[in-house]
Amino acid sequence: MHDVGRREWPLRPHFMPRGFLKYCVLGMIAKKPMHGYAIMEELEQRTKGYWRPRPGSIYPALNWLEKKGYTRLVGGSATALDRGRHLYEITEEGRVVYSEYADRVADAPSALTEHMGCFMRLFWDFLKPASRVRCLLKGIKRGLEYLGKDVPLLDGDELERTCSGLLDIHRKLKDLEEEADRVRSVKPKHGERPRTG
Repeated sequence: MHDVGRREWPLRPHFMPRGFLKYCVLGMIAKKPMHGYAIMEELEQRTKGYWRPRPGSIYPALNWLEKKGYTRLVGGSATALDRGRHLYEITEEGRVVYSEYADRVADAPSALTEHMGCFMRLFWDFLKPASRVRCLLKGIKRGLEYLGKDVPLLDGDELERTCSGLLDIHRKLKDLEEEADRVRSVKPKHGERPRTG
């Protein structure tokens, strides 16, 4: 049962680009062979109940992926009647296409990244490290901006907790900055030969 007041999108969320569902499905099949009902269940679980696409969206997506050669049925072909109970697995071409699509999420429009929290789990495993960092930096920036608007509304205890939490974040960021400085100091500039011991 969903929480009271929780916003749900049975159809494609309004802020998601067209075609998004197909690549969500492809990404899950990339991990293990799956059938349509299991995909709907897992999408709902991964987005914490915010999104459960309907069969009328999932099965056409599965059909499209198979026709494009990005997936194939495990154990051969299926009829229209029993297609929903068949497992699909990803092809090598499908892995390449999904990886390229997922990596572009980090540079998605602001309308998408504003809602990325519950949806990033669908892409995280396939994002390259640099894209993961960019996504996290966007999220941190957005969170700090949001928090800044609420500061005038906080009381004494809430301000103390907020300050303590931000201090922890600040210390961790300083550690990361120092590590980046160390890497930068030994990494050769473009055209230079790497330093040797």
